[in-house]
Amino acid sequence: MTLHLNLIERFPEYRERIKDLLETNATFTNLAKRYGEVAEQVREGRDESDPDAERLKRRKLDLETEMLSILQEKSRP
Repeated sequence: MTLHLNLIERFPEYRERIKDLLETNATFTNLAKRYGEVAEQVREGRDESDPDAERLKRRKLDLETEMLSILQEKSRP
């Protein structure tokens, strides 16, 4: 699953938590899907002068922040 691999590449320390959340947490799964879509658009190499390129990078960072918050919340005892 590409989505799974993209997230593990970005957050390798949360490998098992990512697997669990993708199966059990709809909010996390939806964020992960959106992250995958945005990450793919960023990888497509839009021209850096394109205003959308900067918007996409900010959106990707926002999604990473949201997912990290969930990952950290779920990892607390």
